[in-house]
Amino acid sequence: MKEKLLAFEKASDQLRAVDSDSFEEMCSVLGSVEITVPAKVSGQEGDDTTTLLSLLWENKDRMINGVTNRAPATESSRFLYFNIFPKLHIHGLSDNEKVAGQNYRRSFINKVGLEFLSKLERLYISRKKKDSISHDTSNDKKHENITDSDSRNGNLDLSDKKTRSPSRKGRAK
Repeated sequence: MKEKLLAFEKASDQLRAVDSDSFEEMCSVLGSVEITVPAKVSGQEGDDTTTLLSLLWENKDRMINGVTNRAPATESSRFLYFNIFPKLHIHGLSDNEKVAGQNYRRSFINKVGLEFLSKLERLYISRKKKDSISHDTSNDKKHENITDSDSRNGNLDLSDKKTRSPSRKGRAK
């Protein structure tokens, strides 16, 4: 019972921490943290530089399921476990746990991180839809009105790093 209470308090502390930071602020912070991806991991000829937000977005499925420090591990698994997850943990977006009955640990995106990714994906999809409407070349007045209205209101600005799908080069292979 005491363990459940401690776990609940920890979860509520994490939620309060993310609530105090707005979604936009978290995007800005993660977008400003530069990460150097080694050539072994990226598959490029040289090291690659990307942002923590880009790595999180491009590797979200893998990171939601989690990465272990179990040997033998691939270069990309080690990179995510030892370099990316600690940075996400600082912001309350990931957890690290001992795998029951095993001699290794697992890092994964926690509930707060899932909520953040959910908001990011919804924002990305809504911007993508608006972008597709703005590029519609048909003579349909309905689409022209939506496009004109949105562009006047500044709602079609996709230049913001937090809303674009990051480049594939930042993805750990």
